[in-house]
Amino acid sequence: MARDEIVDLLSQTGMIAADWIGRLYWRRFKIKRRRSPHLPPARIIAHRGAWKLPGLIENTLPALLAARNVGCWGVEFDVRALKDGTLVVHHDESLVRTFGRELRLAQMSLSHLRHEAPLIPTLTEVIQALGGQVHLMIELKGNSSDWSPELLTKLRTELGGLSCARDFHLMSLDTKLLQKVTEHFPEYRTGIIGIATTEIQAVSEVVQKEKWAALTAHWFLLSQATIDSYHRNGQVCGTGHADSKEVFLRECARDVDWIFTNHGHEAPTWLEAKSRPL
Repeated sequence: MARDEIVDLLSQTGMIAADWIGRLYWRRFKIKRRRSPHLPPARIIAHRGAWKLPGLIENTLPALLAARNVGCWGVEFDVRALKDGTLVVHHDESLVRTFGRELRLAQMSLSHLRHEAPLIPTLTEVIQALGGQVHLMIELKGNSSDWSPELLTKLRTELGGLSCARDFHLMSLDTKLLQKVTEHFPEYRTGIIGIATTEIQAVSEVVQKEKWAALTAHWFLLSQATIDSYHRNGQVCGTGHADSKEVFLRECARDVDWIFTNHGHEAPTWLEAKSRPL
C-alpha cells in the first residue's frame, strides 16, 4: 500500500472517531448561537460524491451525479495525472483500495486505465457531465513537483469553459502547489482553497498572505475565532467530515460557509433542520 493510501486510511479512521465522539457527546459540543441572518445557508459539498449510496464508488461519475441529484450544492473530487498526461479523477496513487488492482496511475496510459478500471472518469468527462450544474471543488493531488507547467496549462485548458470561483475552486494540501498555480495563472487567486490537516495556523497564514479564497479544515480543529476572522477579511471557511446530523447542524450554527461531508446523500435533509436550536 502506497504512503498516501496509508495516510488517508489513518486520516479517515481519525475523522470517523471524531465524528463518533461528536455524535455521542454532541451536547458538549453544541453552541447556543444561531447562524448569522446576513449569511446564506451553509452549502453542502459531497466529499468524493454520494458514494455512501449502495453500489457506488467514490470519485466516479455515478457517485458525483448522485450528489447532484439529491441536491448538494457542490461536489469535491481528486485529480491526478496518468503517465500520458491525461487528468483523471481518483484519490489514491494506486488502484489497490478502490479497485483491487496493484497498479499505479502514474505508470498507466488512458487506454490501460480504461481496461483495468473503466469507472474512473477523466476530468474532461466530469466537467462535461457536471460543469455549470453543481460547484466543482477540485483537489489537486500530489505536490508541486508533480505538476509541471505543461500539466497546469492542460488543467486550465480543460477548465476553460468554466468561471473560476463561480463554477469551481482548486484545492490542495500542498500550499507550494497552490502558489505555483497562482504564479502561472494569477486569475485563479480568488478560486484557491488551502486545506489544513493539523497545521491549521501555518496553512491559514499562507492563505491570508496570498489572499486566497478560503481555508478548510476538519470541523473538530477549526476554531470559531478563525472562522470569524476569515469573514472579517472577506474570505470563506469550510469544514470537513461533518458526517452526522448533530455535527452538521453545529457547523451550520458556527457560520461555516461550506460543509464537506461523506454523507452527501443525507445532508440536504439535515439542512432543512438548520433553524432549529441544537
